[in-house]
Amino acid sequence: MDTKDTMDADEGRAAERTVVVAVVNSTAAAEIIAGLLENHGISALIRGDDAGAQFPSLEPLRGVKVLVLESEAEIARAALASAEPLDEDEAPPQE
Repeated sequence: MDTKDTMDADEGRAAERTVVVAVVNSTAAAEIIAGLLENHGISALIRGDDAGAQFPSLEPLRGVKVLVLESEAEIARAALASAEPLDEDEAPPQE
């Protein structure tokens, strides 16, 4: 990761360094993680290189990263650690 990565947070907050809190094999998995973090009030970025969606097969090789502000990394890691893993055989809940 480039140590100069930054993202703008809430208004009035200066750009801050971001850190990787998860690396997964697909954009879909990264979006689920980012959603979980956002439900905890943590802004998240997803960074992957699949050549502009032209070669999604690159995702498992290079990984898709979930990044958060450095100041929120500890909280984000705790939120991820407390999340229950999904059982791949279990169907999603019906609404």
